[in-house]
Amino acid sequence: MKIREEIIQYLYDMANNKSLCEDMDKAFVEMEDLCEKYFAEGKEDDYMNGICNIEQTAFFAGANMVLDFISGKEVQ
Repeated sequence: MKIREEIIQYLYDMANNKSLCEDMDKAFVEMEDLCEKYFAEGKEDDYMNGICNIEQTAFFAGANMVLDFISGKEVQ
């Protein structure tokens, strides 16, 4: 794993820490509740895994864009 990816993973892990990012934790709990309420029984975990993948992908994309911007790389 590249150093950049390791740093972004560390930041993502920090953002998922309940005490450091209460808004993210609150949104995650709301999504869990919605999945349990609206999706077929036994499929909640599948939907939550998909949501977590989207969340992590979006976080990594945003972090990479910020780092590219800071370093002067043209962001397209």
